[in-house]
Amino acid sequence: MQEIPTISVPLEQTFQLTLIECVTTRTQLKSEANTDAEKNMEFSSTRMLAQAVFVFLMLSTMAEGTKPRTILVGDSQGWRAGTNYTQWAIQNSPFHINDTLGEVFKYPPPGNSTVTQSVYLLPNLWSYITCEFRGAKLLGNASEGDDEGFKVALNESKPYYFASAEGNSYDCLAGLTKFIAVPSTRSTTSS
Repeated sequence: MQEIPTISVPLEQTFQLTLIECVTTRTQLKSEANTDAEKNMEFSSTRMLAQAVFVFLMLSTMAEGTKPRTILVGDSQGWRAGTNYTQWAIQNSPFHINDTLGEVFKYPPPGNSTVTQSVYLLPNLWSYITCEFRGAKLLGNASEGDDEGFKVALNESKPYYFASAEGNSYDCLAGLTKFIAVPSTRSTTSS
């Protein structure tokens, strides 16, 4: 086997390089496997690849840290009509228990040049999909997102369904101004 030169790279990149090497070795062995010994070697390389993937995923999870995050919904744009917050949630996940969607729902107060917004916590997936606000909890009315906005703590490992009901739920029904946050347990390893 060819020796790999030693270079200084971050831990995550080291495991990515190891995974690439395992995949390359496995592919070469699979294409050349004819005898039982070679097939056993292929099985061994497959097992090594699976172990490397497992280690990589575990270390990636631990690298996220153990401190809760405060996340501004919509980043610098805040909570605005006509915005795809599902895409935002995907880009900002994973969410963890005790993270805070802080200064979270920040949006301009009602005025002549702005579309009013509100924020609801919907009770279930069906309500989220159909934009049915009966039984939903109003978290912030049209004026509560002004200035510093308001915060929502993700204290439980359950789905949180957020949406705006403004404009007869037009944005919600179009898949906009709504998102789901599903916090998971944070790694408890020390950094």
